[in-house]
Amino acid sequence: MIFRLRRTAVTGVAALAAVAALVAGPMPSASAATGCQYISSSPGVYTSTTLEYSNQWTIYTDGTGQAYYWYLKHNSGSIQDNGSANGDIRTGVEPANNYYMQIYNAGYSTRTWEVCYTVV
Repeated sequence: MIFRLRRTAVTGVAALAAVAALVAGPMPSASAATGCQYISSSPGVYTSTTLEYSNQWTIYTDGTGQAYYWYLKHNSGSIQDNGSANGDIRTGVEPANNYYMQIYNAGYSTRTWEVCYTVV
């Protein structure tokens, strides 16, 4: 009888640990932190991606050669990296964290950018 009670207690602890793991959800991983988003804006307007766990970003332009400004921002809103371009860019490798990319369209027409993020 004592053996059964101990076995049940261990099983109960294991079940509780499994439930806790499900509630906490998966931890970010390199494979889960890779993706792309399309964002657009009119001239003179900012646009942003969603917040993503990453450490490197790439911006692919629509090929028009128009100027834009980009800002890699931490989830607190602070600027981690920034620059200006009229073509494709890749940021340096940053500490892995939650970031989003903000782009200001300095061109003369509505633009669309493909913005990709990853953990390298």
